[in-house]
Amino acid sequence: MKVFSGSEDKAYKALIAEDEVYLLDLLNDYLTQRNFIVSKASDHVEALRIMSHEHFDILIADIVLDRSSFGGIELLKAAKNQNIPSLIISGQATMLSLKAAINLRADYFMEKPFDLNILYRVIMSLINHQHSLGFSKLKLQLGH
Repeated sequence: MKVFSGSEDKAYKALIAEDEVYLLDLLNDYLTQRNFIVSKASDHVEALRIMSHEHFDILIADIVLDRSSFGGIELLKAAKNQNIPSLIISGQATMLSLKAAINLRADYFMEKPFDLNILYRVIMSLINHQHSLGFSKLKLQLGH
């Protein structure tokens, strides 16, 4: 499976953590049609388990998962520890959970409802930025 990212062909892996089944399935179908390899979770415990066994190019997570104001925050912490770019989505974020996401340096925040085409552009931008950072780090390690 390949997706065109502008300069190279590559299959990307996305983890979607969303407790609204309709939106979880919609995002899964949308990204799968764009040749992403998608794993999905309907709560933060399941998403953390998946993250412990696989590496992802992007995390897309509702900040309020399984009725916990901090379910998405736990995922954001895990993503940062694994250097996975994070796109946080929410339709009911509290000020406290938004502050936590900002403090943990969420890469991007989108409020529901959102345009899927804009979401896709943000995802690709985050992935390409993360990959360019990895290339820069590699060049530094090689002494170039």
